[in-house]
Amino acid sequence: MKIIDAHLHLFPPSPDTDAMAEKVGHKNSTDHLRQVYGELGMVHGVVMGNRSLDPAYHSYPADLFHYCIGLDSALMGRGERPVPDLAQRVEENLRRRSCCGVKLYPGYNRLWLSDPVYEPVYELAARYDKPVAVHMGLTAFPRAHLKYAHPLTLEILVEKLLVGPEAFTGSCPG
Repeated sequence: MKIIDAHLHLFPPSPDTDAMAEKVGHKNSTDHLRQVYGELGMVHGVVMGNRSLDPAYHSYPADLFHYCIGLDSALMGRGERPVPDLAQRVEENLRRRSCCGVKLYPGYNRLWLSDPVYEPVYELAARYDKPVAVHMGLTAFPRAHLKYAHPLTLEILVEKLLVGPEAFTGSCPG
């Protein structure tokens, strides 16, 4: 049986991220992750790509990772000022073979999944036949609003878009 890590975050080396990894008995490096994956029989991972829409930022070893381009609150201005060229920048990523989908963070962005700002994202995901993952349920920070991340909001979105639920995946907090 092949095992994949369907949700991980990679952080650039820094004193904080290095210390965080060391506290749990690991090293903050791709080489170390590759070693641990091998020990556990894991063959691949999907990076939740936050903090940048620039495809160059998402350069991961192709034999080990794919990524979802993440539309987190740092990029969406907590719903107040999403980047003006959002659709074009998302499409740049979706064109890449290494990008396997889009990740939305409605609780952190304080935007309903049915908000018009997401419509071009859904259309692009459909055009490129890639899934949209959604961070549902509990959030990690108190500034996030749980009401936007309630799992039933996904049902409303699917009904609004009139597409099958197979186009969307729920995701555990993280």
